[in-house]
Amino acid sequence: MHPVAAAFEFMLEDNIRRSYEVPLHPSSYFYSIPTAKNRQFRAAKATVWGAVKNTLQQRTQRTSMYDHTDLLQAMIDANKDQVIDEAIFHDNLVTFFFAGHDTTAIAVSYALHLLAEHPDVQVAMRSEVERVLGDATDPDSTTWQSLKLCQAVLKETLRLYPRRTTCHCRCPSVSAVHGHPGTSRSVPDQQLRVA
Repeated sequence: MHPVAAAFEFMLEDNIRRSYEVPLHPSSYFYSIPTAKNRQFRAAKATVWGAVKNTLQQRTQRTSMYDHTDLLQAMIDANKDQVIDEAIFHDNLVTFFFAGHDTTAIAVSYALHLLAEHPDVQVAMRSEVERVLGDATDPDSTTWQSLKLCQAVLKETLRLYPRRTTCHCRCPSVSAVHGHPGTSRSVPDQQLRVA
């Protein structure tokens, strides 16, 4: 496994471990405590942060338009007439890197699950993609607008299986749901929905 991928995987798994397995242990919050897991976390973070920094430096030091059509290039192009603040770019990339990992994977997994349960929709969706895309190798946003069934499948997937399953709330006053003022609680989204 690539070192950056291994570091990224460790950070994700360690976050789950800290949040759910040992949430009250001091080392779950204080990364400066010299435990083996904290040292491993700092090493993994340095690997991921270094890879993001190197990629950003390589891409921003190009004098001509680089041959990429991704989020980073869109950010660079949007700021091409300004001095690029690498710290802001770095923080945004790290956020997209981590936030996009689980949410996208979960959405795609549930969409594939639903399509497997409804083969007639899967066949219709494939036909739509073949009809709209044809031999195109570089679809754009107008192509996506033409894929009505694909959009409907994705939206229905996100409606049935929302990416966020809990909402973190802070209670400003005493309530039956939260208890004492100033306490925090994770509330399942289903409890927040109004019938």
